Amino acid sequence: MSWDIDINCDLGEGAGNDAEIMPLINSCSIACGGHYGTKETIRTTLALAKKHGVKVGAHPSFPDPLNFGRAHMELEPLALKTSIIEQVERFQSIASEMGMVMSHVKLHGALYNLAAKNTDMANAVIAAFLEIGTNFYIYAPHQSALQKAGEADYKIIPEIFIDRTYQNDGSLTPRHHKNAIIKDPLKAWKQIEKAYNKGTVKTSDNEVISIIGETYCIHGDTEHCVELLLYIKQQLNNA
Repeated sequence: MSWDIDINCDLGEGAGNDAEIMPLINSCSIACGGHYGTKETIRTTLALAKKHGVKVGAHPSFPDPLNFGRAHMELEPLALKTSIIEQVERFQSIASEMGMVMSHVKLHGALYNLAAKNTDMANAVIAAFLEIGTNFYIYAPHQSALQKAGEADYKIIPEIFIDRTYQNDGSLTPRHHKNAIIKDPLKAWKQIEKAYNKGTVKTSDNEVISIIGETYCIHGDTEHCVELLLYIKQQLNNA
C-alpha cells in the first residue's frame, strides 16, 4: 500500500517541543498573536520549518491569550475581522522577510470550532481572509460551515485530528470531557488508519461515522505528542 499523507501540527505556542516535532511533520500552523505568539516566536518557528522543509501556515484565533483562544469571545464583526487580518498579515510579513510563503491558514481553538458550525461566523472569517488574498489554502473540517463559506474562493483542505476524539455529529469531543484527548500511540494510529483506508472514525460513544481528510493534525501541546508522532512515523514507514 502506498501512503500519501500530510501530518500537520499547531506550533509556536510555547509548548517547548517544536524542535523535536518539526522533523516529524509535513506542515505546521504557527500561532500569530491571538492566543499566543510574538514576532520572535513566529520567526523562530518559521526558521525551524525552513530547516526541515515543512510547509507553513498562519494560525489565527480569538484575541484571547488568557484562555489560550479556547473560550468563545463575543466580538463585533469588524473587531473580529480586524484581528484576523492583523494576525495573518503579521505572519505573512515575517515569512516574506525570511523568503518563505504561507501555504495555508488554519483557525485555532474556539474560533475553529465555532466557524465549523456557525454560518455567520464562517462568513465573517472568509470575509477577513478575502481582504488578505486568495493565494493560500484553508484547513477546515470536511462539510463544515467554513468549507461551504470559502469553497468558491479557496481550496479547502479537509482536516482530521489524530489526538482528539469525535462525537456522533462529527464535531470534536469538548476538551473538558475525560476521553477528549487521545494519548495512546496505538489508538492515534488506528484513528489515522481507519480514516485513511475506510473514511471512517469511531466516536467517543463507539459509533462509526464517515470522515474525510487530506491532512491529519496533532496538537503540539498534547501530552506525549512527540511519542505519538514517532510511533505514527514508524507505522507509516512500515506501511
